[in-house]
Amino acid sequence: MARIILAVDPYGDIGIDEIIARINMVKEYIAGVKIGLPLLIRFGLPGVKKIIDLARDTEHVILDFKLADIAPVMISTIEPFVGTGANEVIAHAFIGLDGALKEFKEYIDSYGLKLILVVSMSHPGSTDIMEHVLDKIINVVEKLEPYGIVVPATRPHIIQNVKKKLLSKNIDVKIYSPGIGVQGAKPGSALKAGADYEIIGRSILYSPNPLEAASLIARIHDELVRRR
Repeated sequence: MARIILAVDPYGDIGIDEIIARINMVKEYIAGVKIGLPLLIRFGLPGVKKIIDLARDTEHVILDFKLADIAPVMISTIEPFVGTGANEVIAHAFIGLDGALKEFKEYIDSYGLKLILVVSMSHPGSTDIMEHVLDKIINVVEKLEPYGIVVPATRPHIIQNVKKKLLSKNIDVKIYSPGIGVQGAKPGSALKAGADYEIIGRSILYSPNPLEAASLIARIHDELVRRR
């Protein structure tokens, strides 16, 4: 079982065809893709839909458009992608329920899309605010019961803490962890802490040899899963 979610964001002057070629190189090693807002801005709806079409035979085709707004705005952002083959959507948990996540989840549920909530982030500044309100964010997760949550690989103790709190409440969610590679976390470290998937972008997609990078990380993942 693959544990890599490939973060697809454009850097430099790379074109959509080159991105597609690199994804094709590593498809056998990934569980899915996470399509970010920079790709939508750079290549528009046609570019995003090309990636969705390419990845529709993977388990996870995730839209990550930095959703942190009132429900109508988030709904109108996602609406063009309903029925395209994307099956999961990321939104921020800190915005709360009424007028925001509650109505948004009802909308995407009606189309069979799964919600993933950002609980904490992988950059250092996240510790200034998000970790101080972690219990409140977990309360949002408890009430909304999303399919998954995003917790950073850069702080494995947060993965362990969040997973422990949710299991104590009998809440079973998939844990997706970004921050592997360029941001400092080692491949496999999030899985070891209890995550289900590691979100990895630049370390694979912009490696001199994407296939070699993906296969190496996949072997690390397989070994960790066997051990645990």
